[in-house]
Amino acid sequence: MKRTLLLDSNIIIKGLVTQWTPARAVLTLCAARTFKLTLAHEVDLEVKRNLPLLVRRLGLTTDLSALYLAWQRACRPERIRPMRDAEVAQAEPLIAHSHDAPILAAAIYYQPDFLLTNNRRHFSDAVATTTGLTIVSDEEFFARLNK
Repeated sequence: MKRTLLLDSNIIIKGLVTQWTPARAVLTLCAARTFKLTLAHEVDLEVKRNLPLLVRRLGLTTDLSALYLAWQRACRPERIRPMRDAEVAQAEPLIAHSHDAPILAAAIYYQPDFLLTNNRRHFSDAVATTTGLTIVSDEEFFARLNK
């Protein structure tokens, strides 16, 4: 059975914008369906909201929104429904930044094999221990695969 990944928006955005990075490799592995991608509703909204802002800020000519949609078509992710207010409220005390509570709630609900985020300050080892989730950065993910 394929291992499941839940990606935070920072992994997706970094993977779309950069080349030769672990984040790009994660996106490629998901597109190749080496891993099963689970896409949290809240992550999808955050990516869609931030990509046009990033294009303008960086003066990019690449249509990152179209690239994101093409990547999704290749991945065929399992979509996680929007988290209910009660689920988010249960996750809020577990994480320092309440903005991240919906993503944490989605991970608690779905229980992926890995939650990948480059925001390890908020999604800390303490959060991983409390929730029983395996939370890793893109670089930590590949280090674990190489063990």
